[in-house]
Amino acid sequence: MTADRAALAAVFAQSAQTARYPIELPDAPVATVFDIPEGMQLVAAQCVLQSGVHLSHGESAERAASLAFCSAAAELAASGAMPAWSTVSLSVPGGDRQWITRFAERLNSLGAAIQLQFIAGPVQRGTLAVSIQLSGLVESGCAMRPGGAQVGDIVYVSGELGAVAHCTDRIQRGDTPDEACLRRWRSPVPRIGMGRYIAEFATGCVNISEGLGQSLADMARLSGVGMSVKLDAVPLPVSVSELGVAGLDLALYGSGDSELCFTAPASAAVAARLANLPPVMGRVTAIGTVDAESGIRGISARAQVVELPSRGWRHFTGTTDIVL
Repeated sequence: MTADRAALAAVFAQSAQTARYPIELPDAPVATVFDIPEGMQLVAAQCVLQSGVHLSHGESAERAASLAFCSAAAELAASGAMPAWSTVSLSVPGGDRQWITRFAERLNSLGAAIQLQFIAGPVQRGTLAVSIQLSGLVESGCAMRPGGAQVGDIVYVSGELGAVAHCTDRIQRGDTPDEACLRRWRSPVPRIGMGRYIAEFATGCVNISEGLGQSLADMARLSGVGMSVKLDAVPLPVSVSELGVAGLDLALYGSGDSELCFTAPASAAVAARLANLPPVMGRVTAIGTVDAESGIRGISARAQVVELPSRGWRHFTGTTDIVL
């Protein structure tokens, strides 16, 4: 085991003490064996972040860890799975061991709250890049998927949208971001608890970090339905709502919000459960309905109807389909 990888492994060893599903790790860098509890299914998500695309040159270890962790964890949240193990690999300029240690410590602090165990993967010198594979467990047959929306369902989103895209835009322009937006940009929070909570009744669910507009289009296509969205119902933080139309565009097509969009039956029982979410989970907002007619329609406060395009973050180009 290289010295850089040993440094990462030494910090990660602490996570085994509090892990929900602890596994014994070998001293040598060989394949890891996982024991899956009976009646559970394994759900895996992977995230790769690169300097110049997802990370800035000279990115802090703390933000790189937060962003990588949340990007993978948000995918598990959308399936209703509880994260159990995470394998982490790094490419670090100059093999900066202090950066590696700060990165590992930040991951450990994020994982401790959900009893996650970290496993050190390959570490090498090179252009900054982070790869995280996050594996979680969900009860057999209970995993949520994007393609289950039914005509008549209500469309919900968690949290507030547009803050991260707004912060990114301000930073790129050389401006000082709003403090609340900056906090979400530095330390995004995956909706793991909410995913577990809604899995009992949600018909479809997706992580909208690539943009709400694109996510709605994907859900509708996979479900064979259409959707109508009340544009004035889309939840925005104050600093984004003050931007007017530009703020709504950030919420619809900007990337980085690790929130959930899900569909659920239009029943009083579901509405009551969502109205009484534990405070730690945040809040959800009903923004529209699932229709038989294909396509995504936006309905303004004046009842004007417009077609919403499938726009959002494009991984291959490293850009977002939004012009401010």
